Amino acid sequence: MRNYKPEEIAETRTFLEKKGCPEISVGGRDFKYFVVPQSLNPELPNFVLRRTGNSPSDGSVYGISSNVRPDFRKYAVFHELIEFGELGINAPGRCRTALDIELKVVPEEIRSDYVAMRTQFFKDLIGFFENNPAEFNPGDLKEIRDSLSGLEALV
Repeated sequence: MRNYKPEEIAETRTFLEKKGCPEISVGGRDFKYFVVPQSLNPELPNFVLRRTGNSPSDGSVYGISSNVRPDFRKYAVFHELIEFGELGINAPGRCRTALDIELKVVPEEIRSDYVAMRTQFFKDLIGFFENNPAEFNPGDLKEIRDSLSGLEALV
């Protein structure tokens, strides 16, 4: 995964706004995300979109596939906010740490279904990584696999 230039972040925001993707606000931490048609990334089911730069002043854009259950969306996007917006793209263990924080805020009544969805997402993400290596940094696959292992231990 990579950091994006401020103009790439702005272009993504403009593109999603023009597509009419709704932007959602989430309590707790102050952030918004777009609900994006799955057709914009058919290779990765239930994708999460993240565009962040080298610093918060570069801006950020977060989004999630419209195919993700509405009550799951904010938690998956929350993961991206923690992983990239707070921990940072170069932090070792960032994905698993974000996952642990994410799962603490998922309500008990949906946790089992949510964990199943995220487990499948991380499996799909590994396949996406293998088919699109230019989209990722060398350590990303280890980050993804560590999170998948953590989820599989919960099932």
